[in-house]
Amino acid sequence: MTANDKIRCFVSLDLSDEIIRYAKSIQNNLISQNLFQGKYTKPTNIHLTLKFLGELPPQKIDEVNDLLQQVKFTPFNITISDLGVFSRRHIRIIWLKVSGADQLQKQIDTALQGHFHPEERFMGHITIVRVKKAFDKNLLLDYLDNYTITPKEILVSEFRLKQSILTPEGPIYKTIETFKKS
Repeated sequence: MTANDKIRCFVSLDLSDEIIRYAKSIQNNLISQNLFQGKYTKPTNIHLTLKFLGELPPQKIDEVNDLLQQVKFTPFNITISDLGVFSRRHIRIIWLKVSGADQLQKQIDTALQGHFHPEERFMGHITIVRVKKAFDKNLLLDYLDNYTITPKEILVSEFRLKQSILTPEGPIYKTIETFKKS
């Protein structure tokens, strides 16, 4: 890697095996309905993005690490509670709603203030499908609107700075640094 190479980065929460299995079961239910053509998020890539940082020069990574070390938090719970889409007019993403991470996300924004734009509207979600084509949009929306989600709660005690390597087979995520509770 040269000094001119850039590293695509984001800050995220990794999720428990239970949540990943639950997301996979929802994906399997969606597959069985055959309502759209799309790309399912691989179980190894299921996460909650707290902040996308973009393409960073390697020398900026240490600075971001130092800034994120300043984020102090005690363990807290997040809840997966709903299924939704971006957008209802042209469905592109099917996601699971995540609540409870807003405070940590704001602390991350504050730590990175002056270096990155703050999130205008953080909406915690886990992308489970990228929809290429809905065969019948109204039927798909009706199915999703009536899908029953069993709320799941998990304890958060760390977050990560990750690298995203884009490949033809899909992204590969690598942890750069883990930040633990204070």
